[in-house]
Amino acid sequence: MLKELPTFGSAGLSSVAELRSRTRLISLASGSSGNALLVQQGSVSGLIDCGIGPNRLRSELLNIGLRLTDLSFVFITHEHIDHIRAIPALRKAGVTIVTGAGTAQAMGLGGGDWQRIKHGSRFECGAIEVSAVRISHDAAEPLGAVVQLGELTAAIFTDLGEWDGLTVDAMSRADVIVVEANHNIDMLKRGPYPAHLKRRVLSPVGHLSNDDCGRLTETVRERSGKNPQIYLAHLSETNNTPGQAVADVAVFGGWVADGLTPLPRGETLDLLGTAPATRRPPVEAQQRLFSMDILGEPRF
Repeated sequence: MLKELPTFGSAGLSSVAELRSRTRLISLASGSSGNALLVQQGSVSGLIDCGIGPNRLRSELLNIGLRLTDLSFVFITHEHIDHIRAIPALRKAGVTIVTGAGTAQAMGLGGGDWQRIKHGSRFECGAIEVSAVRISHDAAEPLGAVVQLGELTAAIFTDLGEWDGLTVDAMSRADVIVVEANHNIDMLKRGPYPAHLKRRVLSPVGHLSNDDCGRLTETVRERSGKNPQIYLAHLSETNNTPGQAVADVAVFGGWVADGLTPLPRGETLDLLGTAPATRRPPVEAQQRLFSMDILGEPRF
C-alpha cells in the first residue's frame, strides 16, 4: 500500500471533513500534446499520467486546491512523452511513480525510484485502488487503468491500437469510461500524414479510431447492461474533431450523441459532472398502410 498523504490545509481551500468526503475525477489534459487525469478520494490524490509541463501541472492543481507535494502517486501507462512530461518535477516533489517494469526501463528509472505494477495486479493508496490491464500500443509495457474511488469505478484507456476481451471485461465494471477516439479513418487516409505514420496509427499497436471506439463501447454496454458516462480521449488535432468523434462513436456504438463527451485538449474538465450515455432507441418501421402483391400492385 502506498503512503497516504494528507492534503488538507496545504492550499488553505478545504476543511478536513470536505476532503475526506470528496471524490474527484478531473481531466487536466487530453491529446497528443499531453495527457493527465487527477483522481481523488477523500484526502488522497493521484494522477493517471502526467504528460503536461510542470508549470502547467502546478497551475492546474492549484486551481483545484492542490500542490505537487499533495499527490501520493502517479500511475504511468507508458513511456511516450505526452504521458510522462512532468515526471522530473513529480520525482523532485517525492511523488511515488507506479508503472510497469518495461515502462520504467524505457524511462530510465532506477531500482528505488518507482513501484512496479503489472497486468492483473493492483495497488492501493488510502481509499483509492488502481488495477492494471494490458493494452495494445507501440510501447514497452503499455497498461490501461481501472480506478476504484469509493463506490465509483473509472476505466481509463487512452492509447490502444485495438481492443480485446480484456479491455471489455475491464470497462464493463466502470461507471465512468475514458477511452480513446483518436481519428476519423477517412480524415486520416486523406490527410497530410506521411504514409508510414498513417500505417502506424492504423496498426494494431497504433491508435483507436472513432469507429472502433464505438464498437468497443457498444460491446461493453451489451456485456455490462450499464449506461456509463463516456469521455472520448486523445483526439487527433489533424485527423479528428470533437464533433466528428461524437458523431462517429454515436453511429458505431448505438449511442445518443448528446451523452458522449470529448475531452478538451487544453482545459480541465470535471468528469463527474455529466449525465450517463444512453442507448439510441431502435428505428421503428412505419406501419404499412397497404401490402404489395407479388406483381407489385397494391392489395387493400
